[in-house]
Amino acid sequence: MKSIPTDIITFSKMIKNPEKDFSFDSIVPENEFQQLLEIVFRNFFSLLIKNKEINREVFFIDTKFLGQIIQILHVEMFKQRAAKKDYNLVLGPNAKKFHNPNWSEIGSVTKKEKFYNNFLFFLNLKEKTKNFLYNQHSNMFKNKNTKFAICLGTNSGLIEEFAKKNNLYVKYKYAQNYLKDCSINDEVDNDISVIVRSFLKQISQDIKKDLNMDFNLKNIQNCWEKRLSYIKKLLQELIRNKKIKCDFLLVSQAMNTNYRIIASAFKNLGGQSIAFDHGYIPHNRNTIAYHFQPLCYNRLITYGLKSSLSLEENLKNSEYDVFFNNLKIENIRDKQLYNNFLSCKNKKLPNKISKVMIMGFPMNNIRYAGGDRGMYFYYRIFLEIDLINYVKSLGYNVLYKIHPERISGTIDIIKSLDVEIIKDKFEKIWKRADIFIFPHTSSTTFGYALTTNRKIILLNSENSYWNSNKKNYLDLKKRCSIIDMQFKNRFFFPKEQLKEELRAVKSEIDHSYVLNYLV
Repeated sequence: MKSIPTDIITFSKMIKNPEKDFSFDSIVPENEFQQLLEIVFRNFFSLLIKNKEINREVFFIDTKFLGQIIQILHVEMFKQRAAKKDYNLVLGPNAKKFHNPNWSEIGSVTKKEKFYNNFLFFLNLKEKTKNFLYNQHSNMFKNKNTKFAICLGTNSGLIEEFAKKNNLYVKYKYAQNYLKDCSINDEVDNDISVIVRSFLKQISQDIKKDLNMDFNLKNIQNCWEKRLSYIKKLLQELIRNKKIKCDFLLVSQAMNTNYRIIASAFKNLGGQSIAFDHGYIPHNRNTIAYHFQPLCYNRLITYGLKSSLSLEENLKNSEYDVFFNNLKIENIRDKQLYNNFLSCKNKKLPNKISKVMIMGFPMNNIRYAGGDRGMYFYYRIFLEIDLINYVKSLGYNVLYKIHPERISGTIDIIKSLDVEIIKDKFEKIWKRADIFIFPHTSSTTFGYALTTNRKIILLNSENSYWNSNKKNYLDLKKRCSIIDMQFKNRFFFPKEQLKEELRAVKSEIDHSYVLNYLV
């Protein structure tokens, strides 16, 4: 029986000759994973469009769990296919949570908030410190026009600028301040149960028909019914008690389930529930992940004017645009991003390219859904190995920017390639490189890199995901040198074209994309 790895850690220990030893795509090919996504997303939206608004809100609150369901279904496909080929799966720490789900833990919605209750003194102190540091622009005692806002989650540049522009006094709060006093039983809500069972029955039939797979979805059913029923009762209690008293609710981590509960309640009470983009997103691509983010809010703040227009266009052209009828999309300038742009825009580019920084993929065990093809550690590590080896063969020094939270396993593979590995934040070390190579745009560092005085080469495999009118793709080409890759069970990039782009030194940068989409 042949043993095969299940995550980047086991991959790094077991695979000596990746080209010959193992082909992940022979088990769950990318096209079949895309079929699975289509089945799940199509049925999710189609079912909810027919249901009561309160029930839709509950499902929209917990869209993050839908992502977990996709990962668990993908792993189940992997396990069944591997068993047919008589493979033995070696589970690494990254893989265990999807191969052996802890259903009790997954089913708990407010576990983190209950844990935080043990440290209320420190959390309250932290809240007061934030309130002091981030409200120096506002004097609520002198200015009668000052309005009050509550911010859930971390502070961000967008939130600071929004508060200044609107003369807000912001109170920073943790979610448990609103959820700790809610007394909720574990009884399953009948409406929720009917929707969950209908959804799972339909995707089970479609998976059987399209992928010839049989899944036992009982554990997912029990877990999801419990989670959603609990969320519905929390939502109803927050609406009934009207505990959230402020003019604006500001949320930087818009996909956090507990923040979405509070945001949805505030929205239903007629308040301004505002989500802020996280990670310098220019909305140049039309992906399902960006459609999920604003579902619990009535306002969304992005980075640049054309970023807002692109997202608005995507949502209006969506098959389920009815869900976004009451959403207002705005933009505001991020001070940190803008200041970096100002400090770089008049500086000359390096006149010689010797150090090339390659941006590493987060090699966790998630097979990312609703975006570019091949967004999985297996495909990405092959691409990065090929890329590093080729750039080195041209005589350049390679700096590999490893994802700071996904080091284990990846670092062992990259070390063997004899390149310098960078662990620090990109914002602190970008000046060390003469040029950047991004193998994808789904990175918080991509937007920041656009504001620097460095040439950027983008290896593009996202053609089916760029906005439909392609205008922002053409705008991006003014800033980046874009090289199209092919994906046929793995990535292929045109080496001669990359060599030419590395040798073509730019004398100046076109800043129009940054000005329009980011600052």
